[in-house]
Amino acid sequence: MFKRLLAGQWFRPTVSLGCLLTGWLLTANVAVQAQTDAVVPSMAHRSFTPSMELSPPEFDLESEPETSTIPDDPLDSPYPIPWPWLLETQQEFNDKQVVGQRYYRSQALVSPDGEYAAYTRINMVADPQLYRSQATSVMFLENLKTGELQVIRAGSPIAAHLQEIAKTEEVPGAISILMPISWSANGDRLLSRQVEGFFSTSDVTDYGVIWERQTNQTTTLKPSEDEESTAILLGWNNVQGEQVLFQTGQLGDEDWPVLAVSANGQTVVAKNPEPVTYGRLVSRSWTGSQTLQ
Repeated sequence: MFKRLLAGQWFRPTVSLGCLLTGWLLTANVAVQAQTDAVVPSMAHRSFTPSMELSPPEFDLESEPETSTIPDDPLDSPYPIPWPWLLETQQEFNDKQVVGQRYYRSQALVSPDGEYAAYTRINMVADPQLYRSQATSVMFLENLKTGELQVIRAGSPIAAHLQEIAKTEEVPGAISILMPISWSANGDRLLSRQVEGFFSTSDVTDYGVIWERQTNQTTTLKPSEDEESTAILLGWNNVQGEQVLFQTGQLGDEDWPVLAVSANGQTVVAKNPEPVTYGRLVSRSWTGSQTLQ
């Protein structure tokens, strides 16, 4: 599924991670601040105008990337992973020419009823050689009444493989990050974004992971139209709340349609798509970058 990057290729949103990171490491020295935004309203709706935000991504295979500007996310997602922090961490250990480790903790996403909070701890193992670095995560779900914690896991290919091998072997270059993006309107389901791919390749994609409060079960989703397409998770379908919306396409495609995926994997073209999210983002004292000595 994942192909090694061909020399000179650069495109968005399926970002050529090798070109992006290598170019930035050699020329840029950008200070990145941890995400410590103030609390947002408890019902955060994120709607997209099809003629604008849902237009097909632009590609440029000839020109070099602008090293002065660091994208917020490798897929230009509306729910970014801490991509600038990953780049800064990679530069740090490239400069030192040693292998090192850093942690990053996301903001907590509190359910509309205030009973649960979900947050992610990202582990970046940076090697001076980009293709040997690895970015993984653990996502926690906390019962705010009892304090009980549980781990939410994705069933996507790289995530499943990492769980299978545990710490018995390394997976150089792997990117596998799961972050919460939205609760359902009544808080009975949690939707999370699983980003996975490999450093120094041109393939990165999203999966959707749904946790059901009543059954305590998780389901991993991706549009079934074309397994080779890149998928960008957009959120719940405001028209049919049981569905999850993705924008999908392949390099060179002019039309990136929006698809609606049901919990059973059934995929249809979305009509008048309007992604929506719910929940309240809360910054805690441990939110942001953490150093492991």
